[in-house]
Amino acid sequence: MTNFDIQISPRHRLHYLGLIFFTIIVGLFSRTKYLPYPDFMWVGDVFYGLLIFFIFGFLYPDRSKAGIGLAALILCCLIEFSQLYQADWIVLLRETKMGALILGHTFLWSDLLAYAGGVLLGIGIEWGDGR
Repeated sequence: MTNFDIQISPRHRLHYLGLIFFTIIVGLFSRTKYLPYPDFMWVGDVFYGLLIFFIFGFLYPDRSKAGIGLAALILCCLIEFSQLYQADWIVLLRETKMGALILGHTFLWSDLLAYAGGVLLGIGIEWGDGR
């Protein structure tokens, strides 16, 4: 091994499956009436970025933290920018509970920062885990 080789510990899929479900539960809780709105409204977007990071980590266990983080951030940004598109069919899709949770409703620049925070949190979790 040369000085330029990078060792990547593969992610354990079962571990990431647990992280995905935990993040979904906490993220859904952050969208409930139990947290004061609007002060903590961005918390759900942080968990959304974290969730996408964990999903990519689950799907691509041998990829680097940076690669997973970049892919997660790009997908989150694409979904956020898709909210500028207001065709009838996608507006109807967004009116369903699942459509609203996945696609959102209103484009906000601040959501992009929250997604970046969630992705950075995922990278930090992996870093602390020794990956």
